[in-house]
Amino acid sequence: MLYGKTPWTATKLDDLRKNIEANDLLFGVQQRSEHVKDLMMRMLEKDPKNRISWKEIFAHPIVRE
Repeated sequence: MLYGKTPWTATKLDDLRKNIEANDLLFGVQQRSEHVKDLMMRMLEKDPKNRISWKEIFAHPIVRE
């Protein structure tokens, strides 16, 4: 939503999975605050065990602003 495209792309589901596993999340050239980038990185964490919780999302500075 922030950049008008999905973070990873592919035409086949298996290729999409491979892209997610192989490529880091990169941000576009548009300027975003460090709080926004932090929240996005934590929400899109590849390992679900390390992903931000709903409670942490609502306590995040960008959401509280």
